[in-house]
Amino acid sequence: MNHHHSSEPLLQVENLKKYYPIHSGLFVRNKEMVKAVDGISFSLHEGETLGIIGESGSGKSTMGRLVLQLEKPTDGSVIFQGQEITGMNQKQLRPLRSQMQIIFQDPYSSLNPRKRIGNQLAEAIRVHRLLEGAAVDRRVEELLNIVGLSSHYRFRYPHEFSGGQRQRIGIARALALNPKLIICDEPVSALDVSIQAQILNLLKDLQQELGLTYLFIAHGLGAIDYISDQIGVVYLGKLVELGRNKELFDNPRHPYTAALLASNPPATPHERRKERYVIEGDIPNMLHPPSGCRFHTRCPYAQTRCREEEPLLQGEGGRLAACHFPLD
Repeated sequence: MNHHHSSEPLLQVENLKKYYPIHSGLFVRNKEMVKAVDGISFSLHEGETLGIIGESGSGKSTMGRLVLQLEKPTDGSVIFQGQEITGMNQKQLRPLRSQMQIIFQDPYSSLNPRKRIGNQLAEAIRVHRLLEGAAVDRRVEELLNIVGLSSHYRFRYPHEFSGGQRQRIGIARALALNPKLIICDEPVSALDVSIQAQILNLLKDLQQELGLTYLFIAHGLGAIDYISDQIGVVYLGKLVELGRNKELFDNPRHPYTAALLASNPPATPHERRKERYVIEGDIPNMLHPPSGCRFHTRCPYAQTRCREEEPLLQGEGGRLAACHFPLD
């Protein structure tokens, strides 16, 4: 992969925020807000994969929905192909919808149980008026073949498929409109390990063949490591570390990243690097995040400054960490 991009990114996210008001009964409690996503910035170049990793409750899935404008951000900007899309209404977004697609953790929930798979794929194509008549059917067969399913599966209903096959159908549907960007929201975490590898391989092959760009959201490191060019680590709505895949794994700068790596034993013994610690305590309440650095309540290196002053995400050469005392 080319590390030095002269071209502008396909996707640029700047200071993205999503705050939800807290409702207790009928009233919104004195303007209290959950800061699910709190000032995240990154850019993603065409043909690359940015892996986003975080525990559940970190805000990573919300971030994916904000990028697609399935939810409106509280603040910040999303620039896709050089166009600011956060202020757009549904009508303005419609032409872009075909360019940006999403694959969900459980595709079954977004498939209509009462319609044959072929008809559901055809609908997506017809709605955007990409093809008509017999060309639609040919495209449906082609999409099923691309994701490794037999074209006669188009006559079946969603419940007749296994989890892995359903995920292939989810991928076929995302590809139906020839998108440039696909957001993969934990697409393998619900699948058996053996099936996970198949789906990851499929996503990788499709990326090569079709020149796709992925934002790949996960909570496990294995899939992220395998598929990503760059990795961003999210903790309580903040991006705490960002770097090229191998550099981040070999040399984590943020104590939280190091802890995540420690809790995921390496695939091969020789990768056992310096002693690592395991994260203590629970993830803090999103409603009242810790002051200063949000990780300080669980960090063995925290000092007074960490409690008082929020660290900025900074560093050289795209290798960034939000830490006052980054690990070497």
